[in-house]
Amino acid sequence: MDMRNNHDKLIEQLLDNFAQQQNLYEEMLQLAREQNETLARTETIINENVLTILLEPRVELMEKLDHLNQENRALQQRLLAGLGMEEFVLSQLKGKISSDQWQRLQEVLAYLGELLQEIAAKDAVSQKELQRLIRQRECAGRQVSVQHASSAYQQTMERSKKSRFTGE
Repeated sequence: MDMRNNHDKLIEQLLDNFAQQQNLYEEMLQLAREQNETLARTETIINENVLTILLEPRVELMEKLDHLNQENRALQQRLLAGLGMEEFVLSQLKGKISSDQWQRLQEVLAYLGELLQEIAAKDAVSQKELQRLIRQRECAGRQVSVQHASSAYQQTMERSKKSRFTGE
């Protein structure tokens, strides 16, 4: 019974961690929407500070998400060790944890997946808008650091990919 209580506590901690991630990803999605709107209204990139202003809040969120992901992985490892499992795979947890906890995990992971898909779609639109702005700037004969703009955006995208959670 004591082991079951320990598993229950770990799962509750995981659920809490995922809920915190959910809140941050919802905030990230809102920032991605605002970024799209800003870029769509922008006729030209005035200077590199525009990119910094757009991306800085998202970078800060990604740092928080990275910390939560590290905590989450540690919790998963403790749970897996207690259950005698090697991987944190939702379908393999069924029957090893309460049906209520399994259902809650399934729901939060599905919702996180949806949020990540929406963020990725918004980021793809932002990338296209940035490319449009860079082309316009180049056509106008102004010097722009295409590499810097693309690099800054790609770094943000890569950090976002590294912040992803595991699950099935």
